[in-house]
Amino acid sequence: MKSSPPLFVALSVAIALVVGSACSESKVWGSLLVLSAEDGSDLAATYLRPPGPERAPVFILLHQPGTARSRSDFDSLWNSLSEQGVGLLAPDLRGHGESEGSTDYGALSLDPAGYPGDLDHWLSFLANRSDDGDPLDMSRIAIIGLSTSASLAAAALGRGRAQCAVAVSAKVSEVNALAAGFGSGDDDDSADGDDDDSAAFEGEGVDPSLELATIRWLYSREDEPVASDNAVLSAATVGDSDLLEFAGDAHGVELLWESDEANEAVIAWCLSRL
Repeated sequence: MKSSPPLFVALSVAIALVVGSACSESKVWGSLLVLSAEDGSDLAATYLRPPGPERAPVFILLHQPGTARSRSDFDSLWNSLSEQGVGLLAPDLRGHGESEGSTDYGALSLDPAGYPGDLDHWLSFLANRSDDGDPLDMSRIAIIGLSTSASLAAAALGRGRAQCAVAVSAKVSEVNALAAGFGSGDDDDSADGDDDDSAAFEGEGVDPSLELATIRWLYSREDEPVASDNAVLSAATVGDSDLLEFAGDAHGVELLWESDEANEAVIAWCLSRL
């Protein structure tokens, strides 16, 4: 396993605190950060700045919600991505790992005031690191998400928070609900869920105001309703996109555990596009 010296970051705003290197039990190595969310909850993440002087893309890795889930879901991907010279950020979702907050994962999967607001805070952290000299290209952001976090990744992409995404086992209802937390995407709205255009949409399809492009959808054929939802999500995607179906019923991180092909597909998509 690679080792990494502790990285101590002085922020120009009080958005995050570096408390040391990442937990030795995880292969997600780098700097351990703690950010205070709007509701006062402490949110943890591992951050790894790009190694070179040239500005590099940033990959945000969002793990699957659930008992015992954390940013360690990406143990198998972290070194492969770090070797590509990109910036990496892997948060613990609220209520997971070293992050505080609600553990009502079902409610959070449809709550526009939860995960979307936290993701916007992490994006603000990255923007501040870029302003303070880390070689991060904030115009080349990729988000990889698993399960509900796949829906979050798609929603964030559709609202202009990223330029590329990989969504493993996303659901239509979650994409629509979480997108409302990012506003309309055509201005600088924060995650307040008050945007009239997104809030007005009601229906069984994908919110038509979402701009879904440069996204790869992954799912298992027997994982319902995810399989049916991915057909709907793919049909609503414009421009550069891809849909990969795998045998079986593995969901989210389980698909990565079971399939080397799925791991390679997750890593390669945005690396070739940013």
